[in-house]
Amino acid sequence: MPCASTLQVNPRNTPQTFDYLLMLRGLCAVAVIFRHYSFSLAEIPGLAGLEWLWRPFGYVPVLLFFCLSGFLITQGFVRRRYDAASPSDLYCYYINRVLRVVPLYYLSILVCLYLYWPSAQARLDEVASLFWFMGAYKQSDVVFNHVYWSLPVEMLFFLLAPLVYLVCNACYRRLGLLGSLSLVILAYGGFSVELFGGIPQESSVVLGRAEWNRLAHLDALYNFQVFFLGAIAAIHLERREDRPRWSRWSPLLKLGLILSLLLLLERTGSVGDRLFEQGRVDVVTLYFLLPLLGLWFLGFARVYAGPRVRTVWRGGVAWRGGAGWKLWGTGPMHCICCICRCWRWLAAPAGLPGRSG
Repeated sequence: MPCASTLQVNPRNTPQTFDYLLMLRGLCAVAVIFRHYSFSLAEIPGLAGLEWLWRPFGYVPVLLFFCLSGFLITQGFVRRRYDAASPSDLYCYYINRVLRVVPLYYLSILVCLYLYWPSAQARLDEVASLFWFMGAYKQSDVVFNHVYWSLPVEMLFFLLAPLVYLVCNACYRRLGLLGSLSLVILAYGGFSVELFGGIPQESSVVLGRAEWNRLAHLDALYNFQVFFLGAIAAIHLERREDRPRWSRWSPLLKLGLILSLLLLLERTGSVGDRLFEQGRVDVVTLYFLLPLLGLWFLGFARVYAGPRVRTVWRGGVAWRGGAGWKLWGTGPMHCICCICRCWRWLAAPAGLPGRSG
């Protein structure tokens, strides 16, 4: 069956470009690599105290990848590349997702298996579970296991993306932008309270890293909030009748986006990391990080989802961003991160934080 959509792309939407979103992809990919490699900038003059910027809290760039997935996959339905109600179009959509993700993902697992065979040969059953996107995050002696935690979350979204689009589109039509955002944020706020509300608190939530990984990282439903917010952003951008009214505020919006992201990175990279070392998680990370990043991404897409990068480096920047997305989403990026984390683990003396992970 040829995988060509039966629908035509709306000519009004054709000129829309995503150059700046590609740049965001590339920056997130670099941030993840830096996060997984053990180095310090504290001894470099002028950079002391800026670890939160160069090695940000690793969950932040991953959540931005989830926002990008929610936005770009939903764009395929909003712009009529795929019809969410057409079996033939859905077939083509799923085939496209499988071909883009699975081959390189499997290849990266095989490369890691070859590189780290001594630690993996005794637990081949756990390695095999990675092929079905069911590997545990850190509850394993397989040294490269934990770097794949985001793939099951992504794959579940890819599976449910047509339904997510239909639900978000129906909510947007009935409730508008503010109503849709409020519904998602309030619903997930209640879910988060239910998930973390019973855990003891001592000026912050007492939650070990392993338990945090199990409750948050591995909980696809908890992470789905940013997918929903990214999908709503994609739907909203196709109905930008208010663009002339907002254009005059564009410089202030851009400044606000930069400052708010820096503030969020500083908070999560300093306070969040310090509390993690003490076996605690701050309330901002538990309850507000996901909605804040989702709203930030909405503002970013609102400002940057149309204009092109006006520079001679546009082609290179766009290529790097696209490559970063494909690497992260399909496996080799996980392999690179895995090598960095394994090197850090092997190089650290026993009993130190680097060895304990």
